[in-house]
Amino acid sequence: LLDFGCGVGNGFFPLIDVFGYEKLRVNCIDISKTAIALVKKHSSFDEKFVDAHKCDIVNEEIPFEPSTADFCLFLFVLSALSPSEHLQVLTKLGDQMKKGGVVYFRDYGRYDMAQLRFASRGNQKLADNFYVCKDKTRRYYFTIEEIEDMFNKIGFEKIENKYMYRMIENRKEEKRMYRVWI
Repeated sequence: LLDFGCGVGNGFFPLIDVFGYEKLRVNCIDISKTAIALVKKHSSFDEKFVDAHKCDIVNEEIPFEPSTADFCLFLFVLSALSPSEHLQVLTKLGDQMKKGGVVYFRDYGRYDMAQLRFASRGNQKLADNFYVCKDKTRRYYFTIEEIEDMFNKIGFEKIENKYMYRMIENRKEEKRMYRVWI
């Protein structure tokens, strides 16, 4: 399993808990050295089965052998990058995958409530559908057509590509949040 933008391991550690290390070997990268340090401090971390590296996926080479991943978690990573970097990063991801490998992708969809909030403020827009957050991270909002087009350009075949709509309710603050993911 390749976790491309693993954060603190919240995507792959639950899989290790279910399948165990006898069935799962993990290569993971993240741009944050703090996140990688936390991965290595996790109670389920075993360096014999998890290879974790700090890596800037835009400006650095991926530190793993190409064509070795059967599966990839690619969760809320592409949206943090400039649209001009999307194809470059997807190409690097594609180089890591074995023929027939599967990418589990999730990211922000167009018209997510956060995008609408950004748009209403007006001063956080970097480009169409691309915004800067208060913490200086960035967020791009995709359409399913954009995602399909980019993955097709690098040779991936679609298994499923759809919008996911979810209403999240904060009863204490009496707020409803309408989320859109791909």
